[in-house]
Amino acid sequence: MSKYENVYSKEELTKMVAGMEAISAWFYPQAVKVGHHAFIEFCGLMNEYINMCQASLDQGADFTKSNVHVGGSLPIAPHHARYLAEKFECIFGPTFAANPRMALIFAEAVFPGFTLKAKEQSTTEQPVAECEDY
Repeated sequence: MSKYENVYSKEELTKMVAGMEAISAWFYPQAVKVGHHAFIEFCGLMNEYINMCQASLDQGADFTKSNVHVGGSLPIAPHHARYLAEKFECIFGPTFAANPRMALIFAEAVFPGFTLKAKEQSTTEQPVAECEDY
């Protein structure tokens, strides 16, 4: 039984990745024209998502099944997690730092069962790199 049974073929998924890359490549210069650094960072989020989709495809899995609606997950390595955190921090970090209650509401909504105590007990947490200025 193929991992692609009843879903997209490897060829279709490959075209999707190429399409996502093309859209991200188009988005970046448009975002730069806007001139707002945090908005430009969304391109980094898109590109990392595309990288993770490609990794899923390389492993023979259908990345379109990896979302909250279907329940699958993408392959993720520590460098993916750190990069996503860096981009998210650049975009929303100051907002959540100024509103810690909202940060907890966000974390609990995205990660059911998340508590501040669980975060404090984490021994694998590493600092998030600062975003560079443009």
